[in-house]
Amino acid sequence: MISEYEESMAKMKESLEELKAEIARMKQTAHPSTPHENLGTQQTSDKQCSYWTSTNVNDQTLQVGDDVLIKSKLDASKIVATGYVYGIDPSLEIAKQCLGPNWCEVNIQVAIESGEKLLRPHSNLKTIGDAYGSNIAWPCQLVERFDLFA
Repeated sequence: MISEYEESMAKMKESLEELKAEIARMKQTAHPSTPHENLGTQQTSDKQCSYWTSTNVNDQTLQVGDDVLIKSKLDASKIVATGYVYGIDPSLEIAKQCLGPNWCEVNIQVAIESGEKLLRPHSNLKTIGDAYGSNIAWPCQLVERFDLFA
């Protein structure tokens, strides 16, 4: 039984390392230079939105560029995707709707639970799977910072 457990753990560790490598590769492909170099201000509609650089949520500081785990709205212990924080400024607009306080803009890099419905669906983005590679609004309390290469 112990050897089965050790074999299972080794497989999980190998899978985790493969996922980390895949996320890093996808980030480099999607953002060949510095991934977040263009953050600062963005023109949306007829309004200039400036990005905040960090916000505190649940005793953690989320910053633009942080790698994050995105949690389910129905079960906060369930991870539905991984990605990175793209914006935090409440005046930032996504699909012509201001982000608002306690929300952040995240880019979905890995869709783990593809069927998870978005809290703010827009255009053709209705689920986490649809949002792969795209930016979505997600509540900050359901976003947890993690170190990709720890």
